[in-house]
Amino acid sequence: MLIQRSWWDNIRTVFEEKKTLKLQLLQEAEKSYSTALGVVIDKAGKDSYQYVSVLRQLGNYYNQIGDNKKAGELIGEAQTILNPVRSENKDLYNDILLSSLASRNAVDEELLNEIEDQIFDQIASNFIFLTEEEKESFVSKTEKRIIFLNSYYVRENGPEFAKRLYNNILATKQLALNSNQHLRRFISEAPKNIQTEYHQLLKNKEEILYTTNEEKLRSLGSEITKQERDLKSKLVTMNSYSPFEPKGVTWDQVRDSLETTEVAIEIINLPLKLSHDDGEEVNYFALVLKKESEYPELIHLFREKDLEDFMNKEGNVQERMDVMYGSQKTEFLDIIWQPLSHELVGSSNVYLSISGLLHMVSFPALMLDQPYEIHLLGSTRDLIIPTPAEGPEKENRIALFGDADFESIEQSDVRSFSTVDNKIKKGLESGLFNDLQYTRQEVDTIERIFNSANGMVSKWVGKKASEKTFRDLNKDNYDIIHLATHGFYFKKNSPVFSATFDVMNQNFLEDNSMFRSGILLSRDDVHGAGKNNDGILTAYEISKMDFSGLDLMVLSACETASGDISGGEGVFGLQRALKLAGVKDQIVSLWQVPDKETSILFKIFYGNLIKGHSPYHSLSMAQHEMARKYSPFYWAGFVLLE
Repeated sequence: MLIQRSWWDNIRTVFEEKKTLKLQLLQEAEKSYSTALGVVIDKAGKDSYQYVSVLRQLGNYYNQIGDNKKAGELIGEAQTILNPVRSENKDLYNDILLSSLASRNAVDEELLNEIEDQIFDQIASNFIFLTEEEKESFVSKTEKRIIFLNSYYVRENGPEFAKRLYNNILATKQLALNSNQHLRRFISEAPKNIQTEYHQLLKNKEEILYTTNEEKLRSLGSEITKQERDLKSKLVTMNSYSPFEPKGVTWDQVRDSLETTEVAIEIINLPLKLSHDDGEEVNYFALVLKKESEYPELIHLFREKDLEDFMNKEGNVQERMDVMYGSQKTEFLDIIWQPLSHELVGSSNVYLSISGLLHMVSFPALMLDQPYEIHLLGSTRDLIIPTPAEGPEKENRIALFGDADFESIEQSDVRSFSTVDNKIKKGLESGLFNDLQYTRQEVDTIERIFNSANGMVSKWVGKKASEKTFRDLNKDNYDIIHLATHGFYFKKNSPVFSATFDVMNQNFLEDNSMFRSGILLSRDDVHGAGKNNDGILTAYEISKMDFSGLDLMVLSACETASGDISGGEGVFGLQRALKLAGVKDQIVSLWQVPDKETSILFKIFYGNLIKGHSPYHSLSMAQHEMARKYSPFYWAGFVLLE
């Protein structure tokens, strides 16, 4: 008993000390803000931008300590001062509106509408002329406001807030990606001169990667930006052009697109406090829609920390995957899916849009024995995107690449972003990118399957399975492209990024995982050692290609689903590159897949596909069959992204 009392006294003492320290820090913060306010009044006056900014910060401080009355007074004063010139100070005005929302005890519908209008009007006005890269940067800056608003809707909870939340997710999840896809789809149907101009622009964007002269680099960068803005100016004058509308799709439209036994689920992750006793942490929520839904159902799923703890297994890749999707599969399902299970009784198809760490989860493996199908979508807004007019009947036309000559890559020295090149060469020397002996067998087998069904096959192996050949493909000649090769994804903190980038700023490449992920092909000696034939094909390079109209791209390689996860935009890597390039569906891998068993998996997959089954059912049947003979590591890594 004495031991227990002593233990409790120690714990209580620690809590009291932390509470005292926190109080002291808060008092210091209040003192600092008040001092800053006085200084700003003296130097800039009460009608200055600086005064309004400090008022808002001090108001936020009072919001944090729970003094909403004082917070409301300060933020209200800031709003009154800025209101007459809000159009010239949109960012600060938007932030003041959000601070005002946090200080109110009662829901203010008018304020919510103004906040949403301000955020999306700013997106619409900026997106018209922003380049593709600028859109991604703009979205990352806007995302904090979206997260704040979505967190507010989650905390308030209720039918009307669930509707607003779902609409916000439809508008902002993969916002830059959806906008860029919208533009490329329009250009693919535009007059030939517009298409030619756009494809030249993409080539110029790729050219900048190989420019080592500083003066030429700056000049080319300015020229590319001007070219893209000029092209946008031409597009907006065309009668057939309509800009991308983030809020053009609503929750009820998604609901109305569903059949009776179908369910649409949007999953989001938000940093928030679930109770006054908890600190702020990332939590995952699902918004569930059914045909009969009067509003989306908001369901709390799990804390990110719980998922991280579960996925942080000891052992190599095989050992960890076999535990997660084998011996501890039930526990895994309970963490991320159990709260949803009662909502899905009697369902046939579940259309699922994920976020955060869930991009690293193999849903086909987890859901293998479930009575419904799980279809992975970038966003459930995809359910109501108009289906393109039916073209000619599919002829089972496939392009195959396998058994690439990786040693030929070592002979290439043309890359300006040499760190990626060096890492790959070191991998070749150390055996990381060893020869894949079963990839020739894989493509040979697929060729026989298609030939037996009178399909049309083009196959390249050895040195002919080159980057140059891939780049020169006429996409209109194929329904499917299958690449059996090595994939790569280097994390940002990889030792390779300790080197310099010649003239280019290191952060230009290191910060973007589109440069740190890709696939390896051969360097074809016939075409020389040009920049388009070095065998290292990054996600960035693929994103500048045109595969619009291609039904399916299969990346039978390691970690081709990997990349940096960036908020609502999702995974920056090969899967994003393929979407930007216009590929309809893609099969990619979540981890380092084994060569031999992968060839067996795709033999079964294409055997099913050639019989008329969809890519989804063909992969599902193949994984079911593999599961009877092999542990999850050998087959569960592949996912179909629709």
